[in-house]
Amino acid sequence: MGVNCRDADDLMSAVVDGEVVGRALGEFEEHIGRCRSCRVGLELEKITKRTVTKHLQPVAAPQSIVDAILNSIASAQAMRRGQKGRNWHIPVLHTFRPVVLIPAAAALVLAVAAIILFRPEVLRIGRGKASADVLTAAIRNYDSLRLGTAPLEFVSRDPDSVKDFLRGKVDFRANVPILDSYHLVGAGVTSYCGVQCAEVLYRRDMVFVYMLQMNRLEVCRSSTEAVPLPVTASIDRGEWYLGNNGDSSGVVVWVNGEILCFAVAGMDEKVL
Repeated sequence: MGVNCRDADDLMSAVVDGEVVGRALGEFEEHIGRCRSCRVGLELEKITKRTVTKHLQPVAAPQSIVDAILNSIASAQAMRRGQKGRNWHIPVLHTFRPVVLIPAAAALVLAVAAIILFRPEVLRIGRGKASADVLTAAIRNYDSLRLGTAPLEFVSRDPDSVKDFLRGKVDFRANVPILDSYHLVGAGVTSYCGVQCAEVLYRRDMVFVYMLQMNRLEVCRSSTEAVPLPVTASIDRGEWYLGNNGDSSGVVVWVNGEILCFAVAGMDEKVL
């Protein structure tokens, strides 16, 4: 019968965890290849799991809070038993079993534990928002466009049409190169600290290449922290900067005349 969208949604978490194999995995991958919505869902599932692993660090709960939770449970149990006509003295235990928790107490434990046991770092998300540096902004934009959460303003496979679209919207002549085995998806205009930037997107199957271009002089004037020092050091030597996003995304930065160019893709930076 194969896998439908509902089946794919049910399987996504297990697939990302490597728990689905054989025929089931084959049918899942066949469906993902046909359904764009499910492909996006799968990418979101992967990003979510990476984010949880990377940004949520377990920390020890203070004993005072643990005692407060246990006291609340004990009090709730005592009140419940008291309503039945008997007064029970419930000692505060330092271990407890979930089976003895009444629903309200269990909800309290879950809610407080969720706050205490995980301390999230600040996760900056959102295309077009100001960031600490333009390299971070390029990576954000790549993720947004790849996932379809920030669609391009102009969609076309024709380089000349894309150049015409960008002409006059940015204060430089944007590059729209032809990439072997990749087709052009389209372009858009975004901004960094008030500086207009051109963005161009390419695709081959499920692999995307995102280019962000801007006037180097203008972006450096906009903020002293706009371009990270390692990037500046490389391009000042006339070299390309190669880096990665800490996952499967490679980043390349170079200068073409007055234009500062960033390329981000889901591949090793050396391959990119």
